[in-house]
Amino acid sequence: DETGRHETGRDAVTRDAAGRLDEPGGHGIRDAMDAARAAVRAGATDVLVVSLESADELPASPHEVHDALEEGIRFAHRRGPARILTENGKVVGLETVGVTRVFDEDGRFAPTFDESDRRVYEADTVILAIGQAVEIEALEGTGIEISPRRTVAVDEEQRTSLPGVWAGGDAARGPRLLIDAIADGRRAAASIHRTLTATDEDEDEPAATMVVLEQFHRLDDDYDARDRVPVPMLPLQRRIGIDEIETGYTPEQARCEASRCLRCFADIVLDPDACVLCGLCADICPLDLISLVPAAEVTGDPAHADRTALVLDETACIRCGLCIERCPPRALSMGVWTGANTLPPDVVEVTIGRKASEAPTRTRVPAGSAGTTGGRSS
Repeated sequence: DETGRHETGRDAVTRDAAGRLDEPGGHGIRDAMDAARAAVRAGATDVLVVSLESADELPASPHEVHDALEEGIRFAHRRGPARILTENGKVVGLETVGVTRVFDEDGRFAPTFDESDRRVYEADTVILAIGQAVEIEALEGTGIEISPRRTVAVDEEQRTSLPGVWAGGDAARGPRLLIDAIADGRRAAASIHRTLTATDEDEDEPAATMVVLEQFHRLDDDYDARDRVPVPMLPLQRRIGIDEIETGYTPEQARCEASRCLRCFADIVLDPDACVLCGLCADICPLDLISLVPAAEVTGDPAHADRTALVLDETACIRCGLCIERCPPRALSMGVWTGANTLPPDVVEVTIGRKASEAPTRTRVPAGSAGTTGGRSS
């Protein structure tokens, strides 16, 4: 701005929203893409997003990147922030260094930089939108148990080891989806209610049950592929201020989009007692969503360092059923959660074994543990 100040992404959106964040339903910055697009709406004429990742590695939705480019936002990929340059107390630029690698050989986030490759971008405002993490260290000495994954250990009702304290969201799961945090909140609220009222059950929310489908329809290879119906949006020249830019579907467009449903409410169910860890399901998965990984990465238990776990990324599964058809011991099936509370239990049973010839064992791990749903979020 005219003062040449730098600010966090949350500050920028708070200023742009002019106090809306105190109203019901208000929310702050979610990521760098939100910050950049909010800056455009606040009147910025030249917005640049500096990212560690390349265009292909950028952890943002393709449609967000497309919309940002359409709005004139520029990108500087494979650059890391080094320092904010100032003159007379005002911001004049951002010095960056080249990024040689973002992930290590095991796919973990571990960026490295080339200090000899430096570049300066002129700017009068720098917005820091690098994501946030829970400071688990702040809980040391409180009596709250910390899991081997450096998350708050909770039971199936989100209770911690300290009586009267519940936890959920990123603190208990690690980086996950917003809907997972909402589910944790609902589960914790029900548990708190039962504790305060000294009741054993929530009469209004019966437990969910899994119904295994004896038959399910798998899409044929020649099914009619229909692209997503683009959401109508305001013209570029009108995307100023805080008005919603997505105007929404017409009734006809909404019906067309709904007809593309792949019935993702059905889940792949694994019988750990039958699984032999042969890996054939991983071989046939068309999207490579099933993998065999070191069990310690899933359970956080060093005792499982020499064992293997079978995990599935259900957030991207298209429910094609190929893994079910391919499984020799019939350890996989398709099921649907039913009941008023349709959220599955907050634990996942993971099949673990030293090798395919060994009888596998079972372990119960939090549903948010690394490896059960995969992916890095920022």
